[in-house]
This record gives sequence, structure tokens and C-alpha cells, in this order.
Amino acid sequence: MTLDSLCQMAARCADRSDEFVKTADENGNSAYRGEAAMLFALFRDAINEAYAEIARTGLMPGRFVAVTVPEGGVIKLDEAVPEAAALEGVWSADRTRQYGYRFVSRFEVKIPEARPGQQVLLHVHCIPAPLDAEDDEPVFSEAAAEPMIYVSLAVARLWQSERRLGAAQTWLTEYYRLLRNVRTSAGHAAAHRFPRPWFR
Repeated sequence: MTLDSLCQMAARCADRSDEFVKTADENGNSAYRGEAAMLFALFRDAINEAYAEIARTGLMPGRFVAVTVPEGGVIKLDEAVPEAAALEGVWSADRTRQYGYRFVSRFEVKIPEARPGQQVLLHVHCIPAPLDAEDDEPVFSEAAAEPMIYVSLAVARLWQSERRLGAAQTWLTEYYRLLRNVRTSAGHAAAHRFPRPWFR
């Protein structure tokens, strides 16, 4: 489902479908304007909040990123892959050999076996970019994360903005119930999340 269809679904659940309509301008371009634009922004922000939470909960998509090993063999992950949330492994450029690694600090990883100047592949799990355009779609399948997860949080945020906290609580309860049922694909990636900083 696209972002626009998720927003329309949220408007129907909140009984706001008559206010959430596109209007055409003098050139014939239709877009959300006025009250509908404010509803779209509120729904979009809530849907992106749910989207990021689903990714952090267990559906972090993985990918390989090529990085050149600097002098000293320490790679700064926050510079190399800023959107990464977990490091699954370090591989040779041709993916035939997996290297051992250890964290020097929260976002610095040392690869003792790799030579400076050598290119390695970091297998990282990332939090996807937020949905902005109306035709953007979540990267997760509907089987893994059903659309009602996004919609329930969007409706809850609408009711919270209108100070109807009883109705908001009902939708938040539904959101957390659905979030617990997300089918995780990260599996063992949760064990490879970046280490937390030390408490002082």
C-alpha cells in the first residue's frame, strides 16, 4: 500500500474521509489543501513513526556496503553507513571470506585481518528512509507488517491532537497489539545491534 492509501484508510477509520479529499487548482493538479493537507501531514508523521518502530522491532532490511579499510583498520560506521542500526558481519569484496571484527567504541569497528586500503563489505541492517511522497510504499511486505499497524497509530495521533484521549487510547492499544505480532525477519540481527554506550 502507498502512503496515500494508508492515509485514506486512516481517514476512513477516523470518520474523516469527507474532509480528507484532494482539490484541483486552476491547472487541474489535484492535491491536499487546507484541512486535508494538515490531516495528511499528521497521518504521514504517525505512519513514519510506526514505520521506524517496525524496523527497530525486528524488520530491519539488510544490505552490503563496500568500504575501504583506513590506516589502523578501524572503520567509523556512523560515517560509512549513517543509517545502519546493526552490523551483521564483515566480508571480503568477493564475499568468499568473512572477517572477524570487534567494536572499539559504539560506532567504530576494528577488523584485525584486513589490510589498510583493502576493500571490504559490511553487512548492515538499516532503518529505511521515511515515506514522504504520496506514492511511497513501505519496504516491508503486508504479510510481515499489516497496514493496520500504520493506520492505528495514525488514528491514535489524530485523536491525541484533538484531546480525545479515550479514543486515542483504544487505537494505541490496537497499535501495540499489532506491533507485537510483527513477523521478525531480523532474527539474529538483533544480537548484532551496535553496543550501547557505557553508563558513567
